[in-house]
Amino acid sequence: MDQFSFDIKPELDPEYVCEQFGIDPKDFFAFLQGKKKLESDKTILFVIEEFKDYIINDKKKSPNTKTYYLAFLNQLQRFFRDGFTERKLINLDIEIFYEFLETCTPKKGDTIASGTIDTYQAIIKSMLEFAYVRKYVNEDLRGRFKNIGDELKPRYIPDGLVTSLLTESKKTSWPFLNYTIIYFMLMTGCRISELIKLRVGDFNLNENVIFIRKSKNGRERYVPMYPELKEAVLDFFSRTGLHKWDILNKEALFSKRCYDGRTPLSKRNVQYMLDKIYTTLGMKGLYTVHGLRHTFAVNCIKQGMPVDILQQVLGHKSIETTRIYIQLLPKDLKDEVTRKYPFPFEKLLKDMIGIGRIQQ
Repeated sequence: MDQFSFDIKPELDPEYVCEQFGIDPKDFFAFLQGKKKLESDKTILFVIEEFKDYIINDKKKSPNTKTYYLAFLNQLQRFFRDGFTERKLINLDIEIFYEFLETCTPKKGDTIASGTIDTYQAIIKSMLEFAYVRKYVNEDLRGRFKNIGDELKPRYIPDGLVTSLLTESKKTSWPFLNYTIIYFMLMTGCRISELIKLRVGDFNLNENVIFIRKSKNGRERYVPMYPELKEAVLDFFSRTGLHKWDILNKEALFSKRCYDGRTPLSKRNVQYMLDKIYTTLGMKGLYTVHGLRHTFAVNCIKQGMPVDILQQVLGHKSIETTRIYIQLLPKDLKDEVTRKYPFPFEKLLKDMIGIGRIQQ
């Protein structure tokens, strides 16, 4: 055997490597196969405007179909203009679609019909095909959206599964980080886009509030820091080398880096982590990252938090958006919910979570 020959036997799981370094598995395998990385400098607003022009001039579509398409595209356009003007087309995914659905008001009944959701998705997929043909993006993104009707709507997670979710997070490669992220989202209802922007100084230990930087509607807000959440985050700080809190500390609150140089996570880091846990628990396709936000909201309503207070905590521009969460509850619970104010959040934490910190 040549002295420079090696018998290489890979022992690392590629998914493990991706998780460790925050790499999207699709990009990783594309790299191994010599494919180009997904790229595009086009914003979603640019593509929407171009697609609208295409629809207007499409001779194959009926006037009624054109009207429906354009009405939807205008609504989608307003959503991105309200805080996300520079969002790139390559970032358009199902989680953003969930956030968009929050702003949609049902024409009839309490919830958006599954057929309407499928139609919305079909229009988005048509727009993504248009963008791919026009070479605005170097990969067909339609696979990110599947017509699954009722199952598409973000679901809140039952209490028993919340416990399983937190327990499973302790078995991951980054147990303290992943556990605290899930706990934090369940206890604040913040969006994933807000979570990754948080800085150490935003977790205000003096005032027991959390500063949420500009959200999708361009607003900043404060949310309450409840004792159990405070304890969990302080425990995470100590385990990652942060022993002194400073309101001027601009390092990332959640990071895979310990001690100095706490760089922020990417949205994909969090999505991939949760998707993997959902898959392990046999919950793939049933729940999403955005489902944690819905879980927080629904449990707040169950415990009697007034809708206008919940609106402020969630950062909704319109109270009608917040009311959508009430409609997720069985109708026979609505009267009971209204009788439970003041809001017993301490009881909610114990009833819903029922699980302690990670032990040494």
